[in-house]
Amino acid sequence: MRSKFLQQVHSDTAIPITLATVGTAVKGSAIAHVGDNGALGTLRSAIVHFIAGLTSSGTTTYTLKVQESDDTTDGNFTDVTLNATLPTVAPTGSVVAEAYFYLKTTGLKKYWRIVATPAGTSAATGSIAAVAVQGDGSVEFLPRGTVPTVYSKL
Repeated sequence: MRSKFLQQVHSDTAIPITLATVGTAVKGSAIAHVGDNGALGTLRSAIVHFIAGLTSSGTTTYTLKVQESDDTTDGNFTDVTLNATLPTVAPTGSVVAEAYFYLKTTGLKKYWRIVATPAGTSAATGSIAAVAVQGDGSVEFLPRGTVPTVYSKL
């Protein structure tokens, strides 16, 4: 599959490496979405890579969602209704699980973030991380040749 050259790219740590415990949502860092003529140029999409592993016995499944806000105040972020459900991630034993997804950021408020909510065995804890690479909308590929679902705000 061919890919186009990204004319404008900006990388953000969506979720720094974090220890997650069942029942406690992990809120990612606020990522500035800057539309046309903003300081970062025209960023209309993002590829998000979420990775999770277990650091103790048990089972954990991570449910992902996107939130948005006009500022970086934690209490001002609200869930974004997307056109499809984001993938879930379920590491098992010593096997790391990951998910990639393509998010159209046009229509989002100035800041957005990823939230991962772990569910499963109460004894399970895990390490998680996510990175977001924002681009000008010309991204036509994901790693390993995956044909992505394009997630966008309704």
